[in-house]
Amino acid sequence: MDWTNAFAGTTTTKLFLDEVKQFWIVVRDELTHGEQRAVALGAFKRVYRDEGKEEVLEFDKKAGADQKVRAYLVDWNLLGPDGKTTDISTEQAKADAISNLTPAHYAAVEQVIDAHVLAVAEKKRMTPGALTSVPMSA
Repeated sequence: MDWTNAFAGTTTTKLFLDEVKQFWIVVRDELTHGEQRAVALGAFKRVYRDEGKEEVLEFDKKAGADQKVRAYLVDWNLLGPDGKTTDISTEQAKADAISNLTPAHYAAVEQVIDAHVLAVAEKKRMTPGALTSVPMSA
């Protein structure tokens, strides 16, 4: 493991949402441990015991997806109803803007982010000396 780079980077990538490259989003290339944890917790809904007394974890996939999109999304040039770029400079503005996308547009943004996350992970996996698995016990 390379300890000279123990912290998540701040690099970003511009990803185009359309074929003519008019509309784009800027996303982070990687999240910190805390941000990854927040994404995972964003999907968690509750724990309960079923009739057989088994512990059941309930998840809200939509809430988890929203948390992921908010964590990765840095900037965009998507236009609002007024024809101006919709502000996402604060966490609240970003959450509001994401919530106001049409379902189809939200799905497209999420799909582009997911593809980017997979591409970055694959690139890291292919990097010589990269940690590809973590032992379960020492």
